[in-house]
Amino acid sequence: MDLLTVAGHKMYAPKGVGALYVWPGMTIEPMVFGGGQEGGLRPGTENVPYIVGLGKAAELALTDIAQEAESQVEIRRLMEAALTDLWDPGVVVYGKSAPRLPNTVYCGFRKLNAGDILSGLMARDVAVSGGAACHGDGTDISYVLEAMGAPLDVAPGTIRFSWGRSTSTMMALDLLKRLGDVLDELGGEG
Repeated sequence: MDLLTVAGHKMYAPKGVGALYVWPGMTIEPMVFGGGQEGGLRPGTENVPYIVGLGKAAELALTDIAQEAESQVEIRRLMEAALTDLWDPGVVVYGKSAPRLPNTVYCGFRKLNAGDILSGLMARDVAVSGGAACHGDGTDISYVLEAMGAPLDVAPGTIRFSWGRSTSTMMALDLLKRLGDVLDELGGEG
């Protein structure tokens, strides 16, 4: 590994703090010039409270990490099973057999538009992302979905669900209920 970046907010550190690991011997050029802070790569006074927050978040992330990962995998299994049981053949869950994050489900809904699904979920107080879905005139799919073998009638309806440490099974079931209501409204297959 030559470089590693860490976005603090992804592990509950303050938003706006991060870290960059540069492999010893690896040379990179600064993009902003000034003082010699941060190894000469970024000028300006370091934000000590945020740096401490990032360190504490990293420390807490390691607390019960195996148990936490298993809990999130269980929610992922529940979500994927419910999606498949309720909406098959109208849904494709991407990467089911691939090694992946324990807290993320990436799926596409046949003949539906991700924007419509997102709007319906947002109207029901659910925050969700469209992820790497369609682009351009709506007939092309992103290279990510193409590489994953997304069918052309599913790719435009691709959304990503992710959750955090405090998400419970009951919350996941509630999400599935709200999603079901949206799909029923939109006439999703299943």
